[in-house]
Amino acid sequence: MNTKGMTLTELLVALTFMLFLTATTFSFASFFNRSQYEYQSNTELTNDARQIIEKMVWGHKLSTQTNRRGIAEAVTGTIVSPTQFSYNDINGVTHTLRLNNGTIEYQRGNGQAWTTLLDANGALAYDSTKYTTIINFSPSANANSVLIKVIVGKNILGRWSYGSAATQVFYRNA
Repeated sequence: MNTKGMTLTELLVALTFMLFLTATTFSFASFFNRSQYEYQSNTELTNDARQIIEKMVWGHKLSTQTNRRGIAEAVTGTIVSPTQFSYNDINGVTHTLRLNNGTIEYQRGNGQAWTTLLDANGALAYDSTKYTTIINFSPSANANSVLIKVIVGKNILGRWSYGSAATQVFYRNA
């Protein structure tokens, strides 16, 4: 019996074990990399949703105005539709927020130009196969407040990732 080498069977078993170990290592690395990417995407989208709610609640600073007048500064508010909300500030100015073809927009005063608060598509033509933005204004139990829900989605490598934020805003000047 020769004890200086390995038999073909021992070599095949060792090779199979090495192949299994290598495949497991690469699978784990791939899974970890994808999980990290998905977590980062979800965090980014959740931050986008949170930031848009902050702009709606506290107001969007325009170069033509001295004060930010968000929903929190409202005297009264009206839900025009689930995707559009109008409110009046202490100076009697009407502010309107709406979802327009995937873009969240703000208007200060009737007849004024609309300002984009969130364009999920990055100022390109809106593509619903790559991005989705949902906003919902709904009444709350308190007549001097409104519930706001924002969901932002993005199709990344064939899978949808979503971030969302919601809050109830009370009118400070009601």
